[in-house]
Amino acid sequence: MRTAQTGTIHHDALKLLAPAVRAYGFGLLSTTFPGLLSLLFSVLRGKVGGQDVVAKITSRISREVALDRWPTTCGILVGSVTVGPLPFLSLLNAWHSSSGRNVTARAKCNVELLIRFLTVFSAALGSFQLLNRRESKEERFQHEEARRQEGFGERDISISNSAQEQEARTRLAKAGSTSTVLAGRTLDITFFSLVRATDVVIYSLWTLFRVPSRGRLDHKRARSLVEHIAPPTVFSMSSAIVMWAWFYQPDRLPRSYRTWISNAAQVDDRLIEALRQLRRGNFVYGQDTGMADLLGSMSKDLGYPTTWGDPAKTVPIPCELYHSGSGPSCEWHAMTRFFQAWQFAMYMYLPLNLLVLARRDDARRASFKALLEASQSSAFLGAFVSLFYYGVCLARTRIGPNVLGHQTVTPMTWDGGLAVANGCALCGWSIMFEKAARRQEVAYFVAPRALATIFPRRYERRLMRREQFAYALSIAIILTAAKNDPGRVRGVFGRLLQRILR
Repeated sequence: MRTAQTGTIHHDALKLLAPAVRAYGFGLLSTTFPGLLSLLFSVLRGKVGGQDVVAKITSRISREVALDRWPTTCGILVGSVTVGPLPFLSLLNAWHSSSGRNVTARAKCNVELLIRFLTVFSAALGSFQLLNRRESKEERFQHEEARRQEGFGERDISISNSAQEQEARTRLAKAGSTSTVLAGRTLDITFFSLVRATDVVIYSLWTLFRVPSRGRLDHKRARSLVEHIAPPTVFSMSSAIVMWAWFYQPDRLPRSYRTWISNAAQVDDRLIEALRQLRRGNFVYGQDTGMADLLGSMSKDLGYPTTWGDPAKTVPIPCELYHSGSGPSCEWHAMTRFFQAWQFAMYMYLPLNLLVLARRDDARRASFKALLEASQSSAFLGAFVSLFYYGVCLARTRIGPNVLGHQTVTPMTWDGGLAVANGCALCGWSIMFEKAARRQEVAYFVAPRALATIFPRRYERRLMRREQFAYALSIAIILTAAKNDPGRVRGVFGRLLQRILR
């Protein structure tokens, strides 16, 4: 009898802790899998020897299982929403029983919801401190530079010369004084959580306060229109911000994201640099500012006269240069960009779709379905690139000068940022090529990156409390909603939380 009770208790304890364990496992997988996959490719290419593989795998896993890493945070946060409230709920139930007060089910539910929210909020505050406990490379360099300025010798500080650390030095030099210790290592997580929490709140309010249509067709159509257009609008605004940053403030984007956009755009770096210098006022139409060689060399490589790249002799930059040699037609250039980007995306989407669908369908059906879905997603990327380029053409040559005239808006103004802004505004509407269900996911993916370009990547450490509050509040909203009403956390992320919390 006692053995059976003990076994039941152990089973209940394991069931209670299972969500936290699953969250820890997912966090560990999300942080180690990309590195292990990269290591596998290095082994296949012969860049890493067999003897070093085990050591590298062990080192990476042992680093990620530390207490101040993301897997531990995942376990703590999920545990706070499943296990954390139980003692307080037990005390609340005991108080209700002893007091003999009649409490309505609704009031009891609201109190339990508040307890769960406060428990997660407190755990999130602590996990934020845990994640920021260890110094990043940039913060370590800041402390080292501060020590030098305070009189410590160069010999007292050992600094390696790895590429990552040199890059961190460069970013610190651009940020300003190294004596000010900067924070911001958790901003990506905070922005992601903030976007998802905002969606939970808006969706909850939309569901709660929308007026029943009672069969009125105009109300139904209005609601349907708002729900249909909201994700594309969010994505369009977010992608416009990201593309503007890629053009004029590339340092505000993560290096991997910046590189991926450049590979998809397939544009000559000299043209990008010329447009950047135009905006900065260093590449001036009608003047010799010493930058004729920037586009002059590009003109020569494309088989055009070098004078086409000289701003003192040619105003504005000819379309042939902007089209990178595809001819004078803006429409033909847009079509070629579409198919180039479509082909680029197919190499990425087709293997992924085959891998996902092969587990669920027979081989022939899976291959055909994967081809269709990959083609549709590739069309979205192709249209994104094409609309960006054609949006610039519409502003600087096709429509802009013909409507506003060269005197009202000069070529310098168009090429100094206005034309690029038009391309940024148009490209995001390519999301309409995607399935309606995927538009929301793509918008959720881009929106945090747009926020990251608006706010500084590093800020003074004394302001960290503001990020901590935003982080904790967002996490508390998401996990409380996921536990209380899973449908309010939408998309793939919501389904993932449901699997973890089940």
